[in-house]
Amino acid sequence: MYINKRLMKLTQRLCAAIAVGAMLSACVGVAPKMTHQGRLLNSSGQPVSDGNYNVTYSLYNASTGGTALHTESKSVAVKNGLFSSDIGVTKAITNAEIFAQPLYLELTVNGETLTPRQELMGAPYAMSLTSGAVVQGVQPITRTLLGNANTGSALMVANLDTSATGGHGLVVVNRASPPNDTEAQKVAALEVVADRASGTTRTAYAASFISDGFRGIYVKSGTAGAATFFDAIFDGPVGIQVVGNCTGCTMAYVVRNVGSSRIQSGDLLAAAGVEMDKELGQPVMLVRKAEAGDDATLVGVAKNMMSRSAVEEANGKRIGGFGERAGNTAATGEYLTVVVNGLAQVKVSSKSNAKIAIGDRLTIGDGGSTRATGGENSIARAMSAVDSDGLVWAMISAR
Repeated sequence: MYINKRLMKLTQRLCAAIAVGAMLSACVGVAPKMTHQGRLLNSSGQPVSDGNYNVTYSLYNASTGGTALHTESKSVAVKNGLFSSDIGVTKAITNAEIFAQPLYLELTVNGETLTPRQELMGAPYAMSLTSGAVVQGVQPITRTLLGNANTGSALMVANLDTSATGGHGLVVVNRASPPNDTEAQKVAALEVVADRASGTTRTAYAASFISDGFRGIYVKSGTAGAATFFDAIFDGPVGIQVVGNCTGCTMAYVVRNVGSSRIQSGDLLAAAGVEMDKELGQPVMLVRKAEAGDDATLVGVAKNMMSRSAVEEANGKRIGGFGERAGNTAATGEYLTVVVNGLAQVKVSSKSNAKIAIGDRLTIGDGGSTRATGGENSIARAMSAVDSDGLVWAMISAR
């Protein structure tokens, strides 16, 4: 039986079915299956005789030559030249990596290879996931994909452009416009959840960031000079482990003003006790503004003003609690942050501006800090000259 190689036609439905079939089957965690339809014609352009034909399907990553990435054979029923079959059923396509490149389909019918190979095309809507799409996978963790070992996953995103302008591996954009801060905390451009299976006691990392030769992660919240939320919140009973240096780190606590005087950014603060925030389950330091002649225990320097909102659960995470607010003063009962270790700006008494030099220890003065001349109470050492706003950069070390 001679089959005209030039007149052997694959319908456009083949291309769409391959793309959609592979995508849908992958979503339920099984090997890809693709529907294939075509028509066989003889040398006169007429349909071949009805009957069963032995067909071998081969997938290549080149239009000619190369080694088949997947091959399977089956008996296919042909009627009026038309046939319909499936690829990935007789022999499962177990290596999902082959779909991360251009592919060409070659057919061999009753021992005769048809040419040219047909390039697999995606259906238009297969080029992008629809709104609300879910990718669900059960790949074993031992899978190797695109040269990366142990990539068992529901989804892998790989940017293989090695040029200087290769761009991002993944871009996530969220244009939601929540009406208030509470609602804003319920949505995210990217949410990562490690959901522990029922009956187990441990799960894996919710996220892992590895960068070879550059910064591991960059986090930015809000805009400069505007009231905003923390750049990051680590809500756990253990906290953060830093392996290596903590460059530029400043340690600060959220505190509440229980004194009679307003606290301004840069003021030296004195300890006034601790109270437990029952909703957050954390202790909150109580402070007051340190006054001239005060022999109280200094704890640090006032920095940002804070607000306290209601606490609730949203999608498994706790929202609410403390957030930064505009302004630079805190009245009695209001919250702020205090720097207890690291660099911070300290307000200097107008009487002491000309007397402060780099390296001087600072102590409580009238209307601001002043230079310590002896054994006075001091937790700060000047690291700059006093600026036009009456502030000096100082290294804080609470004792």
